[in-house]
Amino acid sequence: MSDLDVDPNEYNKLRSIYKYYIDSYIALHQLKTDKEEELNKIYKMIKT
Repeated sequence: MSDLDVDPNEYNKLRSIYKYYIDSYIALHQLKTDKEEELNKIYKMIKT
């Protein structure tokens, strides 16, 4: 095993804790719209 190996249980624990942040980042990264309605939806998701 290398020093970079990660315990799957620890990864899953952290993933569930930071799921909101990860989902918000993915939504922004994949954003390909200039529709105000969709932009407001993403903004509200990040704001809460």
